[in-house]
Amino acid sequence: ITIFISELHLENAYEPIEVTPIVVTLKNILDYESQYVKVENLHPAPSAVGKSFADAASNKNISFFDANYDEVVVRVNNYAPFKDDIIPAKEGTVCGISSAYNGTIQLASVYY
Repeated sequence: ITIFISELHLENAYEPIEVTPIVVTLKNILDYESQYVKVENLHPAPSAVGKSFADAASNKNISFFDANYDEVVVRVNNYAPFKDDIIPAKEGTVCGISSAYNGTIQLASVYY
C-alpha cells in the first residue's frame, strides 16, 4: 500500500479469481438477484438482429426471449469490448448480473 497526498493507492491488492455463473431460467432468475447468472437457450428480439450490441455514444437495452416467450432485457455498456459485434439471429446463452427494474427482468452484461 502506498499513500499519496489525499489518495490511497493499492498495489497488487488482489488476485483475480474465476467466477462461475449460476445457471438459471427466466422463471427463477429473480431468486438470484444481484448475482452472476447464466441463462441458456435465449433468442434476441427480431428488431435487435443484425444490429450492434451497443452504440459508441450510449448503452443499449436488448430484449431476449426464452421458448415460453418470457423476456429478459440485457443491458450492454458502450464500453463493452463486444459492443460492435452484431447480434445474430440464433439461440444462445447470456451471462450477467440479474436484477429487476419496474417489473422488468434485466441482466447487466459483464466483461473484463
